[in-house]
Amino acid sequence: MKTLVSTLVGCFLILVFADSFAQTEFRDGFIVDKNQQFVYGYIAFLPTPHSGCLFKATRDAAPTSYTTQEIEAYGVINGNHFRKRPVLMQGEDLETQVFMEAITDGTVSLYTVFERLFIERGSSFYELKNEKENLESYRSTVMSLMGDCEDVARRARKVAIAKSQLKELVDSYNSCASSGKTTFIRRKSFHGLGVFVGLDRTKFTMTATQPSFFNNQAFLDRTLATGGIQYTVRPKWSRYVGITTGISYNDQKFFLTGTDFVGGYTRVQTFRFNSTTLRLPVMLELGNFVLSKAQPYVKAGISLPILLKANGTLMQERETESGIYIDHYNAGDNFKEPILMQAAAGIFIPVGGALSAYSEIAYSTGKTKFDFNAPSATSVSATFRSVYFNLGILRKL
Repeated sequence: MKTLVSTLVGCFLILVFADSFAQTEFRDGFIVDKNQQFVYGYIAFLPTPHSGCLFKATRDAAPTSYTTQEIEAYGVINGNHFRKRPVLMQGEDLETQVFMEAITDGTVSLYTVFERLFIERGSSFYELKNEKENLESYRSTVMSLMGDCEDVARRARKVAIAKSQLKELVDSYNSCASSGKTTFIRRKSFHGLGVFVGLDRTKFTMTATQPSFFNNQAFLDRTLATGGIQYTVRPKWSRYVGITTGISYNDQKFFLTGTDFVGGYTRVQTFRFNSTTLRLPVMLELGNFVLSKAQPYVKAGISLPILLKANGTLMQERETESGIYIDHYNAGDNFKEPILMQAAAGIFIPVGGALSAYSEIAYSTGKTKFDFNAPSATSVSATFRSVYFNLGILRKL
């Protein structure tokens, strides 16, 4: 009895699915495989087009279901078409690949999925959030991608958060781009001002010293905290390159101690060096200056010093049969803070409106000289090497 019931249920399900496929409307269409090759045949949409489609090579062939795992895009000839793109689903930490419907396509493309809007130009891909508090970021993103067409740039400054108006704007830009009327110099400039705090670890190495005990010895900075302000500008004629400057404060305290032997006695030598410096970086920054989504960046340049104070001491202590002898010497006269070569990499993360948080890690190096006033000593060379990690907030002006 159970076998008969199972057989009847199975037959019923087969008939239901067969009838479902029979009623599915297949239209002339295509899929795009993993090798970016078009395969033409017949397409039918699933109830959830963002997850995939049904495809068959001929009208009489059995349909095959395709998802984002097997194909890159699909569509109907002279009709709707869908491309695989990443989207961050609500409540999830990782992006998911889905098929987005292309509202309009060209130099700039506009997509929609789950009633959300996305815009793309080349490798730049952003979500346009339909929220009034993000209106400034929304228009900034549109301007950054289509600001090189004068008429479109003027309209983009006032574009509403509406699919119809945005589609019209993108279509106008693509027409402008195809006619060769775009110009690189009409892009709006970017200005950002921020503050940061960080950790700075500096290694200070001396060479050519007398006494030779300190040759190639590494002194670690015992002061870690640093902070300052940052100003970034990207000229309107540049798309990805800007200039970063600002000012930072650092109070460094170096310390090293060790022993050697003089005249058969152990001598303890302690070297201390302190400097307080303001630094003015001048760096070229490479990145996409649209702060509506997470953006990596790199920068490189020099860091100019303003030395506020510097001093160093060498203390030599040795115990002999006749007593304990302690000598003090100045070790930082005529010190000049070096100009540092500096490079950094980081990421901007939007936090709302015109504000973005950023974190970066950087490396800098430079050489200097100063007087070491111990007996028989002359000017010595020193090399600074620093690694620092900064956290900051940048506001678009």
